[in-house]
Amino acid sequence: VGVQQVRHRHHPPVSVGRQALLDVEQPPPQCDRHRAGLAGADHERCTVVHDRADRCDSSPSGSPFLDRLARLEPQPIGPESDPLVLQDYVDRSLRGAFPEVVSRTSARARRIWLSSYLDQMVTHDATDLLARGDAQKMRAYFDTLSLNTAGSPNDLTLYAAAGINSKTAARYDGVFEDLSIAEKVPPRFSNRIERIEKAKKRYVLDPGLAASAGNLDAASVMGDHDLLGRMLDTFILAQLRPEVAFSDPPVRIHHLRTNAGRQEVDILAELSGNRVIGLEVTASAAVDRSDAKHLVWLRNELGPKFVPGAVMHTGPDIFEVSERVFAVPISSIWASR
Repeated sequence: VGVQQVRHRHHPPVSVGRQALLDVEQPPPQCDRHRAGLAGADHERCTVVHDRADRCDSSPSGSPFLDRLARLEPQPIGPESDPLVLQDYVDRSLRGAFPEVVSRTSARARRIWLSSYLDQMVTHDATDLLARGDAQKMRAYFDTLSLNTAGSPNDLTLYAAAGINSKTAARYDGVFEDLSIAEKVPPRFSNRIERIEKAKKRYVLDPGLAASAGNLDAASVMGDHDLLGRMLDTFILAQLRPEVAFSDPPVRIHHLRTNAGRQEVDILAELSGNRVIGLEVTASAAVDRSDAKHLVWLRNELGPKFVPGAVMHTGPDIFEVSERVFAVPISSIWASR
């Protein structure tokens, strides 16, 4: 089966968020790809929003987060009675979004399911598109991508770590995109901003899958500041992705980084009329103006095209840091008005 055939046969990639799709199934870990979660699904699947109950919400409700930000109304309907803290967000990131995983109360059971699912993809789903001998190298490459999720690593470094060349990596990247498990987010270019780096930002779509492939647990994530930020970044984009998929007019996701990383904005949502929402991710629960400096810079560069910006943090408070730049708890993404 050719890559182009797969693209046309399968549904577009949809991962985590408030919008839940139909036909929820509970397949065993070893199952064919027509019944297995995201990878190669020929049916639409339920997705999980990480609300307080960690349950699957079967209908869109409330006002989507990006819509609220565009109206300069980031606040939910009211304060949470039991706000989340950093450890909660890390736990939710490692749990991921597959309903079959979220429904399991045992961390060990979740790890087994994700590991089995990952093996299923590499040994069956992916190798249906490639030679069987590719499985070991493909798994090594996906493991390397998982450890670099929400990053823009040097491509040659990635290829060397997995023991493959650029041509093989391109084939694997295409398969991962067809299976809706990884993607490259392009930079956003602007005539107003000079020296923008051209590198795409790599994401594993489900943070739980990335954690399983990278053999990561809460302690290893919490103990590595860079990894912690990238896992939270991966989790946030996973939560936003279905909202983006259902947006009308369409919303395009980008990132932005100038040369040498002097300015960097983690996630850019481009709305109609070239308007931009900027999101910065921090593991901190206390936000000040220094955390928003790149958003303030982007606002000054784009002028009225910059709708608002938000520093997505792990604390409980929403407040305006600077004009059109807010500090917003990550949990506000799934809080309806």
